[in-house]
Amino acid sequence: MGYIIQFVVLVGLLMISTSGHGQPLQVEVSVAGQGIEGSPSVYGKDLRIYPGLTVAYQVAEYHRIGLTLSVLSGSLYESRNPGEESGTNIQMTTYPIGLQYQYRRLPNALLQPYLKASLLVMPTKDEWETDTPASQASSVNGGANLGLGVDWKLTRKWGMFSTINYRLVFEDKKRPLQHIDLAGFNAQLGLKVYL
Repeated sequence: MGYIIQFVVLVGLLMISTSGHGQPLQVEVSVAGQGIEGSPSVYGKDLRIYPGLTVAYQVAEYHRIGLTLSVLSGSLYESRNPGEESGTNIQMTTYPIGLQYQYRRLPNALLQPYLKASLLVMPTKDEWETDTPASQASSVNGGANLGLGVDWKLTRKWGMFSTINYRLVFEDKKRPLQHIDLAGFNAQLGLKVYL
């Protein structure tokens, strides 16, 4: 929760510092889907849907910087031995928080393709629900997001966007993310508000 409060404070400071500069803030509210792979005993990937928020500021004609936050939460069932029914339910929640850069060659077009890159901090909490008492573990991992996207400007205030991203995860060696694979491709779809 503390990371969310810090994020909100940073967004507020960004809005205050840029109000009156004549360059618009752009707020993106999105949902993203990603195939998540569990433990080695779980075959295939499950599709997870998670929300995201990005506040971006246009610093030059083709360049924008912003802050981004998303939440990925889900439960996994990890078998102790392949083929056995006994195992553990694991509830995992992570909050990728990052600084984002966007490059847009057609900033005023109705359809705006762009490239984006983000550096991420990824606080993560695992909870083993079947233990008595339930045990928890937390870690803070680093990451990076590389993506391609396109905006469709509907009106002066509203637009839609879609992106395809690839997330890299740099694990905390002391507490690696053993139970879920957060790296890989994910696709975003959402609304954009021009302030």
